[in-house]
Formats: sequence, structure tokens, C-alpha cells
Amino acid sequence: MSEKILFLGFVLIFIGIFLVLLYSFSSVDVKTGGIIMIGPIPIIFGNDRSLILISVILSLILMVMFLLNRVIR
Repeated sequence: MSEKILFLGFVLIFIGIFLVLLYSFSSVDVKTGGIIMIGPIPIIFGNDRSLILISVILSLILMVMFLLNRVIR
């Protein structure tokens, strides 16, 4: 089971890198945003208000999932 999840993680990373490279050549106006999760604590960054809002919502969902996972175990 863990080998499948590890493989899926690598596949998602490579798809992300491929998409970033693909879109970096086609557009000059680049909007960035992202989340770095350290345990339940998010670090949110970006240069577009809508992407930061999406990152905040996603980080809240991830924090709730993390905390619920800790309570269930």
C-alpha cells in the first residue's frame, strides 16, 4: 500500500513540474501561489489575491483533516 502512495506522490510531482514548464513558455503574466504545510501550520505565499484566497481555503481544509486524523487515532 505505501509503495503505491509513494509512486502516486512522485507522479503528481512530475505532473506539476511538467505543467509549470509547459505554462512558463506560453505566458508572460505569471500568477503564483502556494502552501507549505509544516505539520498543521501553513505558510502561504503568492502574488495574486485570488490564488492566496484559494491557498487559505485549502490550508484550512488540510488543517482540519490533519487535526481530525490525530483525534481519530
